[in-house]
Amino acid sequence: MTSIRIPTEIIDIFPYKNIRPIQDKLIFTIHSALKERKNVIIEGANGLGKTVATLTACIPIAKEHGL
Repeated sequence: MTSIRIPTEIIDIFPYKNIRPIQDKLIFTIHSALKERKNVIIEGANGLGKTVATLTACIPIAKEHGL
């Protein structure tokens, strides 16, 4: 499995010690979609880390736009 490169600004705000393999894909997908002003639909099981991954991906972009 290849490693996804998550920007430092995102890693710095992630609230847990480690980002799980599925979470890194979610973060990358959401962050990329936001940067490109595209929509993304995420579906996953309970406990996967969807909320924390989504917030972690969104916060840097919100800060960038003064939100």
